[in-house]
Amino acid sequence: MFLPEELRSRAASQRSVFSLSQARDSGMTQDMLDDRRRAGDLWSPHRGVFAVSAAPRTWEQSVVAACLAGGRGTVGSFRAGVHHWELLEMVDPPVEITIPRARSPRFGRGTVIIHRQLDLKPRHCTVRRGVPVTNPLRTVLDAAGVLSDEQMQAVLDAGIAQRLFAMRAVDAERARTAKPGKNGTGKLKALLDRQVLRDAERTVLEAHMARLWQRFALPAYEFQHVIRSPDGRFLGRPDFVIVEPKVIIEVNGWATHSSPTATDEDARRAHRLLANGWLILTFSWYRVRFESAAVAAEIRDVVSARLVA
Repeated sequence: MFLPEELRSRAASQRSVFSLSQARDSGMTQDMLDDRRRAGDLWSPHRGVFAVSAAPRTWEQSVVAACLAGGRGTVGSFRAGVHHWELLEMVDPPVEITIPRARSPRFGRGTVIIHRQLDLKPRHCTVRRGVPVTNPLRTVLDAAGVLSDEQMQAVLDAGIAQRLFAMRAVDAERARTAKPGKNGTGKLKALLDRQVLRDAERTVLEAHMARLWQRFALPAYEFQHVIRSPDGRFLGRPDFVIVEPKVIIEVNGWATHSSPTATDEDARRAHRLLANGWLILTFSWYRVRFESAAVAAEIRDVVSARLVA
């Protein structure tokens, strides 16, 4: 092989790409690299960056090459981060990077989208499958500034399904990095407000539901009623239970239902309750807060139907 062993190993870990400074560290000079390029063994996607010609030219290689051209601290980000973390299917993802603000690298032919962010910290960055990239939480925050609401909802759902983050963690990171004028901050908060049941809101949930019950004259409920099977086995302690028609009302948010494991346990619990004659109605905290009339109507209709049956 025409590359020194040290450089060959480094290139292999970087999608067959390396920088001029890395080549010099291994003992190669600019003249030696130019000779290998003229011989067809190497090609240069950007100034000061070289790729092994025999290696496949992939999107991931393009991102690594752009990061090396950007210099230390440069990472794939925004839509590139979303695609690399497999949070959203993209047919033709852009090569999108964040670079240190003071640098002005020269890129070769092709499109590289560049962002400069002063608030990008080392804790926001990682390497996945040989590609420098923002971590999942930072990727979500950045993506909110360039993706649609529908795309962002898909990103959040995919991250939860893959256990890359919990909604509570996304909301906490948003609060830490939010600042006036930061693109996507308001959009992300609005999306999270539809899904996250925060601890502070949980403390007022019973009072809010009590007002809803009183306002719409719904049948009396019991709060955190313990449900057992006929043989005494514990089945659950839902927040809101209308005992006589055996109807359970649950208000869900991602703060407590935040992973596939939690979802599986919820399903097992629901199956046990259904097997013992209980019907479960599930509403989001958003619907309880902003669509209370519709929620009350659905509860009333279901309870009436159960009593008639």
